[in-house]
Amino acid sequence: MTTVGVIGLGKMGLPIAQNLMERGFNVVGYRRSGTAELAALGGTGAQSAADVASASDVLLSILPDVAALREVILGPNGTLTKLRPGTVHVEMSTLDVPEKAALRDRVRSSGGDLLDCPISGTPAMVRPRAATTFVSGEEASVDAVREVLDAISGPWVELVQRTLDDSIASSAIWQRRGPLVRERRWTPAPGPIATLHEILDQIEDQAAAIGTALPLFAVAKQLYDKALADGWGALDIAAVHDLLSGQDPSSAEPGSAP
Repeated sequence: MTTVGVIGLGKMGLPIAQNLMERGFNVVGYRRSGTAELAALGGTGAQSAADVASASDVLLSILPDVAALREVILGPNGTLTKLRPGTVHVEMSTLDVPEKAALRDRVRSSGGDLLDCPISGTPAMVRPRAATTFVSGEEASVDAVREVLDAISGPWVELVQRTLDDSIASSAIWQRRGPLVRERRWTPAPGPIATLHEILDQIEDQAAAIGTALPLFAVAKQLYDKALADGWGALDIAAVHDLLSGQDPSSAEPGSAP
């Protein structure tokens, strides 16, 4: 039975681990704050990222920032200290692409490989398999972990493909945000504006770095820039409806109609 090592057992990582176990994978996990929740679900806790690597056939990580990812891979107790030859690391954080590429090269120099696989969706979407994973990397490495990718959540898409049918990038976004807009229900926020804004900044920086113009993205980002500046960071991303309509989001009660 394949063992998947999951590093980062937060709001996204824990339900991913649960989905993997549900599909028959053994899961060994590590989180700096502890692994009691994973153990309660039937997984095995580890004391470090290195211990996860030594016990796993496939690695998966989903972490908050580049510093955390660097520590997990390159640190004194990082995965490279005990990486099994041929291990594929499925990296699911939404982080700077050049930083990930540099870490991929370090993993390759140690006999493994790293795939860039950011996941699109909110924590509530992961467990019911409604989140989409975008996969890029060497085809042989993708082929080696297809069953793992199938088990993570919802559909996964190789970036060489041009169709996003049945993904959040198509009509699924309206199916999930439409009711919030109709009711002006911005809290509790499935996807806070502040969280999305961090990702928008990363996209903007990457586009600038490679000289790509994104005119529609630029217009949309201006809305989220203003929403964040106006203190709407904790509200759901659908709250930009009020920005466009000139309404005050504080006038919307949870679950209320306009």
